[in-house]
Amino acid sequence: MIEDFLILKLEDICDIELIKSKVPILRGKQKEARISKGELLGSGLQYKEFEEFCIENKYEDLLAEVRQLDDINVGTWKKISSVYGKNIQNNCLKRNPSNTHNWCDEVNNINDLVLNYLGWSKKEDKNISHGHIIVYPKGGDMKKHGDGDTKNRIFTIIGFPNEDRKLEDGGLFDIWDKSNKKHSVIPNIENIVVLNHRTDAELLHMVTENLVEELRYSMYNIITEDLLKYYEKNKNMKVINFVFEKIGEPNGKPNTTMNGIFFNSTENSLYYKRKFYDVNNIPHENYVYLVEPFGGITNIIYGDNFINYIDSRVLDDIRSHKCDLIISSPSEGNLKERDIKQLYKILYDNNIPINKVTFVQSNYNLETQIENFINKSKYSKKINSIITEHKLETSKESFIQIKSGEWDTSKMKKPPTLNTIEQVKEIENDFRPFRFLSHNKSLRPDRVALLSLLYKEGIFDKGLISMGSEQGGSAGTSQPWPKTFDFITDKDLLSDVMEWSTKLEPLRPISIEGDLNIDDIDSGENEGANPCGYTYSDQYRKVYFQVVTEDVFEAESMFFSQTTYKPLVQLTPIVMFGSPNMMRCLHEVQNFLPYEFINYDYDLVVDNNERLLMVVDEIKRLCKMPIEQLHKNYYDELETILKNQNKIYHEVHSMDEYKLSRYLLSRC
Repeated sequence: MIEDFLILKLEDICDIELIKSKVPILRGKQKEARISKGELLGSGLQYKEFEEFCIENKYEDLLAEVRQLDDINVGTWKKISSVYGKNIQNNCLKRNPSNTHNWCDEVNNINDLVLNYLGWSKKEDKNISHGHIIVYPKGGDMKKHGDGDTKNRIFTIIGFPNEDRKLEDGGLFDIWDKSNKKHSVIPNIENIVVLNHRTDAELLHMVTENLVEELRYSMYNIITEDLLKYYEKNKNMKVINFVFEKIGEPNGKPNTTMNGIFFNSTENSLYYKRKFYDVNNIPHENYVYLVEPFGGITNIIYGDNFINYIDSRVLDDIRSHKCDLIISSPSEGNLKERDIKQLYKILYDNNIPINKVTFVQSNYNLETQIENFINKSKYSKKINSIITEHKLETSKESFIQIKSGEWDTSKMKKPPTLNTIEQVKEIENDFRPFRFLSHNKSLRPDRVALLSLLYKEGIFDKGLISMGSEQGGSAGTSQPWPKTFDFITDKDLLSDVMEWSTKLEPLRPISIEGDLNIDDIDSGENEGANPCGYTYSDQYRKVYFQVVTEDVFEAESMFFSQTTYKPLVQLTPIVMFGSPNMMRCLHEVQNFLPYEFINYDYDLVVDNNERLLMVVDEIKRLCKMPIEQLHKNYYDELETILKNQNKIYHEVHSMDEYKLSRYLLSRC
């Protein structure tokens, strides 16, 4: 089920007459309906508000009655609801399972029938309880709401063991779709509603007031990841076919591609089953041909490009619109116009229809870049694109594991540590010895330009700064000191950078005190280690902000690596050195909060020369600011700083999986 929600007819799923015969069992007797006091009226401040309401409005007898109870029955509920119901979010009761359990079996049976229809069958004949019944007497309702944190939820199945209810009886189940259109369901046994909690929809819903004396019932059943382990995909599950040159090996030129993130996401998809075929056994149905390059698209589009390694039968199927070609690079985001031009040239030279090709990347500007290219090129059609948030999702997952102690530190020379708000408050009376932190193991030209200008301004010693050696590039590769800075077009600025980069070069390598040796990061025995593990809380307690030198500066693309999320989880504000509008995206798209004491005007500047100078000026301003003022500014923003850390820790389901699955199902 890829839809946000489904409104189903039970007669399409099973023998409706058999289910109708179970309605009396499901409903039970009125005396079995009750709810705990805390669940109805809340606790703490919520319950105190109820007490104050009763005292203020002279309902002392009701308050005395409620105070003596742990559970609320129908009689007491009616008294509460008549005077206070409008203040209760879920103004209803539940069916008490303590007297008999046979109705629970019937609820589970209906859930299993619905799950089977959706493509999930129970692995073994085992009674798994995953439902309860909600009871709405006259006046009962559930106010409009979303379900909030649904990290572990997959579906909610809602049924209605009622018969012959009419629209005018109330008690309707209302749900709003993405366009804010309301869908109303009369709560009779014939109808089933399934909510999908793994989409990008908020799914606001409510139960309107029950206007009649007859009790109105709902079966409310939450399907979690843990529960779904007892089920397996069946013949009703949609199928996505994948074709490979050779099963078990990635498509593409050897040593340039892999079975990577996209391929791995298909294994445990909630939305479809995958089937693999080789080029000698291509299915009759539509299929997908997946190419996942190592390190980005540039490795497969220049020279001996990927198209030369696609079987002619697959190429013919792409041309006849039977096959979708997907080029997936969700962990990368650096894309230049010349790369788009080269990809288009390959596709057009080989008569590949553009609408049958999809490019996946963690580049927030991907669609804009393609559109801009089309507008000034000879081409008229846009390639399909999917923008993922792989680095954000995996960074959150990694930091949550570090926090919980689930991170495997057995092979790490120095285990990662994360700051807590308590640690930060403990040093509030002490000025920090440095102003900023900046990690620069890989010395690309833009990073060297920034560091050279900071060196020129005499503020190098205000920061904890790392610089890799000549042999300290990514995965231990060589990285000669940059001699050209093509992205700088201002002659005076270029002259300054050239002069001061020459003075800066002899200082490398530089390792930060308490850190690993700079050249040991992602090299030797540490090669391939998750970069989220290279983060140490004590470093961040020595500074007030981090200069984040992201992977892209002069490109039109916008890509966030783990580098951005480390300071956020370490309770440290950031100055972003990256492509234009990155801070705007961080605030408006990813919903992290801005820091008021940092001026982000540079973020809107497109010109590389001007933006570089403005970033340097902002770092300089913060470094020249009296330490008392900078210290105060940091602690004045502590609430914002903590909220950003909490956003990293907030567990949500993967939207990337949903995006990719939704796209596949729309194509095949």
